[in-house]
Amino acid sequence: MLYYKTMLLIASELQDFAASAFSLLEAFLGLGFMVGPILGGVLYQFGGYSAPFLALGLCLMTLAAVSFFSIPPPAASDSAGAGEDKDKESQITYVEILRLPRALFGMLLVSTASASIGLLVTGLEDRISTQFHLTPTTLG
Repeated sequence: MLYYKTMLLIASELQDFAASAFSLLEAFLGLGFMVGPILGGVLYQFGGYSAPFLALGLCLMTLAAVSFFSIPPPAASDSAGAGEDKDKESQITYVEILRLPRALFGMLLVSTASASIGLLVTGLEDRISTQFHLTPTTLG
C-alpha cells in the first residue's frame, strides 16, 4: 500500500519527468530488498530478537519527523517550473530529482519499507520455526 501511495505522490508532484522518478523509485526499492536481510541478520545476531523491530521503528519515526519538517505544503512547492519552458522541465537529471524533498522522501520511505520486509523476516523465522516446529519449506 505504501509503495502505491509513493507512486501516486511522485506522479502528482513530478508529472513532467515521472519516468525518471519512477526508475529511481524502483532502484531504491531494490536497494531496500538487498540491504534489509543483511541488516536484519546483523541486528538479530548482535542485538537479539527485538533489535530489528526497534531499529525499524526508530528509522520509520525518524523518517516521519524528517518528512513533517522538510516537505512544504503543496501550494508552497508548486513553484517548480512555473513560467519555464516545457522542454526545459522534461530534461531533469536524477540528481535534480533527488534534491526535491518530496521525491527523496518517497524514495527513502519505499527503501525503508522494502528493507523492513527482509529485516523482520530474519528475526521472525527463527522464532516461528522453533515455537511451531516448522520446516524451512513450510516457512517459505
